[in-house]
Amino acid sequence: MSYDPNPQFDPNDFSVHDAHCHCGAIAYTVKLSPSIATHKVTRCNCSICRRNGFLCVYVSRAQVQFSRGWDEAKRYRFGNMNVDHVFCGTCGSSLLVDTRRWWKGRDFLAMNVRFFKDVTDFDKLNYREYDGASFKPNATAPLDDSGCWYDKQQDWTKVEENPFYP
Repeated sequence: MSYDPNPQFDPNDFSVHDAHCHCGAIAYTVKLSPSIATHKVTRCNCSICRRNGFLCVYVSRAQVQFSRGWDEAKRYRFGNMNVDHVFCGTCGSSLLVDTRRWWKGRDFLAMNVRFFKDVTDFDKLNYREYDGASFKPNATAPLDDSGCWYDKQQDWTKVEENPFYP
C-alpha cells in the first residue's frame, strides 16, 4: 500500500494546533486529521529539509487558517521550481512547503510541526522517513548549479502564482 500524504479529514479524530514563526509576525492555526498523536510526520533528508529542520505533516489548504502576517511570508524555489518553501520574511522561520505545483490537482501543504505551540516532545511523534536526498524526478533532466534536478522544458512563468488567501 502506498503512502497517502493527505489522508481524508476525520471529524472524529483531529487536533487543532496554534502556531507562529519565531518572531510572531506570522500566526496561524492548523486542523490536523488524524490527530498529531497518530499522524505520520515526514522526516526528509533532502538538502532543504535537513538544513531548515522540516518535520512535516500534510494537510489540505482548507485546514490552515492564517490570523496575521501572511503578507510577511516569502517564498523560495529551487531545482525544478515547482514547490514553494514558505518562510517568515522577518525572522526567516521555515513554516511550510506549498506542494500545489508538485502534485497537480491536490491542493495541500506540508506544515512544519516545529512551529506548533503545543508540540514540544518530538521523540513521541510518529515518523515516516523519506529519502529526499536520493530523489530525482526526471533522470534525463540536467542538474542546476546547486546539484538539483530540473526540467528546462517546463515554462514556470505560465504557472499561476500561489495566492494562499486572497
